[in-house]
Amino acid sequence: MNALHISKILPDAVDTLVSVSHTCFLAAYDGQIDPQESLDYLSRTHSREQLGAELMDPTMDYFWVWFHGHIAGFCMLRQEQSHPGLAGEPAVLLNRIYLLPAYWGRGIGEPLMRFCVDYARQRQARWLWLQVWQENKRAIRFYEHMGFTVFGLMDFHLGDTVHADWVMRKLIAESAS
Repeated sequence: MNALHISKILPDAVDTLVSVSHTCFLAAYDGQIDPQESLDYLSRTHSREQLGAELMDPTMDYFWVWFHGHIAGFCMLRQEQSHPGLAGEPAVLLNRIYLLPAYWGRGIGEPLMRFCVDYARQRQARWLWLQVWQENKRAIRFYEHMGFTVFGLMDFHLGDTVHADWVMRKLIAESAS
């Protein structure tokens, strides 16, 4: 078995997805975001009901990333989701990409991102785009390393706090015109 494997998350894995998503989110923002706001956010956007519905949505795809047979994290990609700065061009949103802390720095991020780029390319997208908190320097460095550039701002509501997140994009295919 290869050290790294990516597979689609099926609806019957929703409880595991809830657990992994909570662990990843809390670790990624530990000490940076009010813990209660994080828990409130997770109870709404990463609940069993919400993630279960998303796993059934044909415009969203969730994938596990496995490392040596263990779940190391996941990503979620959305079709039919664009941003005004993309001028209506075909795009895929990399809505979530998370690794469990035990797998940070183990060389998993790059192949997982290549998987996301291939996913977008297979759907004839011109752009792969994402939203990232401006204070998440580790993630921004990674995205820049993978060829993403900032092209706008977007609000992200976390409890009573509104963050101005950066919107980043990566060119997947040249324009047909």
